[in-house]
Amino acid sequence: MKHMLFVFVICFAITVNGEDFTLDVDGDGEATPLTDGLLIIRHQFGFTGDALVNGAVSEDSTRLLPAAISDHLLQNSSNLDIDGDGNSEPLSDGLLVIRYLFGFSGQSLTSGAIALGASIENSAPIVQKLSSLLPPPARVRFKIELHQSLPQTWVSEFHDMFEVFDAVFPALKTSWAPEVDIYAWVDSADKPFSDKIGDIGGAGINGRTDPVTGESRLLMILE
Repeated sequence: MKHMLFVFVICFAITVNGEDFTLDVDGDGEATPLTDGLLIIRHQFGFTGDALVNGAVSEDSTRLLPAAISDHLLQNSSNLDIDGDGNSEPLSDGLLVIRYLFGFSGQSLTSGAIALGASIENSAPIVQKLSSLLPPPARVRFKIELHQSLPQTWVSEFHDMFEVFDAVFPALKTSWAPEVDIYAWVDSADKPFSDKIGDIGGAGINGRTDPVTGESRLLMILE
């Protein structure tokens, strides 16, 4: 069963450099137009305090306070000079950011949003610049349920292996696997999690849709 865990985590493996500035301004692991894009363009317009953050930070944000967000954006203003004119402005750079995060491309991305004197004047290098500022994919959220039928030595080894894999090969969130539920038990326990996962057994990975949130989830079964 532990080999199954190894294979699973390797499938998501990627190395992440957390030091670079990204468009994930509020620190929730994602860059979205109505949170991060809005924070950037409000900051460029001079908004501070509650006017900066109201309705523009997500529930999973790690950077919440207006002062922290303002300081973060001030320290990284050069990274937000998207069109290369030497300034970070709301109606050029801010507009490019928020359009990009909404999925605009080509002429619809750049029209009316390139400042006079900009060193970048067409969409290809703009897209290249913006894509380089995207954060790495957020980590998968794991919910682990280990049944009491498992030997304590197995449980201890499982947690040790999981910590190592999470440090070396962080599992990253995708549209088809934002969360993963891991259930493990000894086969003689006769499906102790049937109230949560039905009659699934054996050892494998299965997909399902969460009945409450509608999100896609993966089940990792270790019987």
